[in-house]
Amino acid sequence: MMGEHHVTVLVPTSVKNAYAFFTHFHDFPKYMHSVRGVTYYDTQQSHWVVQVAGKQVWDAVNENWIPERQVGWRSIKGMQNRGTIKFTPLGTEQTVVDVFIHHDPPMGIVGRMAEWLGINSHFQTVLKRRCRTSPEW
Repeated sequence: MMGEHHVTVLVPTSVKNAYAFFTHFHDFPKYMHSVRGVTYYDTQQSHWVVQVAGKQVWDAVNENWIPERQVGWRSIKGMQNRGTIKFTPLGTEQTVVDVFIHHDPPMGIVGRMAEWLGINSHFQTVLKRRCRTSPEW
C-alpha cells in the first residue's frame, strides 16, 4: 500500500538556511524523535534507522538536487520511499517549504510512518520548534 503525503510550511528564514537544514541529514535525530540515526556512505548515499512500530532501515540515494531550490531522494535498499523537498523564497527572510513523500511501509504501520515522516502537524511542529530554537534561523 503506497502512502503519499504533502505538507507546506512557511519558515521565517532565508532559502539558503532552509536548504542547509534539509541537506544535513545527520542532524535529523536532534529534531525528529523517531529518527535514530543517519549515516553517510558518501556525498550521494545515506543509511537511515528509524523507530516506528519497530526498527525500520533503508539506504537512500540523493536525486534531483538543485542548490537552494530542491532536494530529492529515493531508497535503494530496505523500506521503499522517495521524496522531494522544494524551497520557494518569499523575500529574503521567509521560505515556503513543500515536502512530498511517497512510501511503501510494512503492513500495519502506514499511519505511524506518516507521522514519523513529518507529515501534517508533526512536521509543522518540528519546523516551528526549529525556527524558535535555531540561532541561524
